[in-house]
Amino acid sequence: MLYYSFIVRPVNPSEKDSAKKIYAIAQSKQTLTIRDIAKHIAEHNSVFSEGTILGLLTDTGKCISENLKQGNRINLWDWGTFYVTLSSEGAENSEEFSTSLIKHVNLRWKTSKEMDTALQTVTYKRMPTIELQDVARKTMNQQANEDVGTTSGSSDDTGGSGAGDPGDVTP
Repeated sequence: MLYYSFIVRPVNPSEKDSAKKIYAIAQSKQTLTIRDIAKHIAEHNSVFSEGTILGLLTDTGKCISENLKQGNRINLWDWGTFYVTLSSEGAENSEEFSTSLIKHVNLRWKTSKEMDTALQTVTYKRMPTIELQDVARKTMNQQANEDVGTTSGSSDDTGGSGAGDPGDVTP
C-alpha cells in the first residue's frame, strides 16, 4: 500500500500567478536500511542467514558503485537498469569545454517492464501531510506534558517520516 497526501502546486510553475491545483504526493512509511532488507530476505525461507545476505548485499552495492564509476550500466533483471548521467555548465565550443564544467554525477534507474507492471497494481491510502503530522505530534506532546505537570518540550518527536497513526488530523 502506498501512502499519499496532498500538495497545492501551480499548474504552470514558470508563471508566478498560475492557477493552482491539488496533486497527490507519496509519503514514505519508513526508511529501510540494508540490514532491514537482509533480515527481510532471510525471513522469506532463505537458506542463507541474515549475516550472509547482508554480506552479499554489501558486496553487491560496492560492485555496482565500482562499475557505475567506470561508465557501465547495471541491468538487474526485474529491477531495471542503473546508469549515470552528468550535469554540466555549457561551453561555446568543444575546445572551451573542460571537466571543471561538470558539476554533478547523477544516478538514474530505468525500471524494467516487470517492475512497472508490479507498481501498477498498488493500492493507496490517504494520510495527512508531514507538516500536519508534525503539528499533531507537537500538540500530543504538549498535552502529555501538561497532563503530567511539566512544560518542557524536550519530548518533541517530529521525525517527519510520513507514516504512523495520523490520529484525528485531516488535511
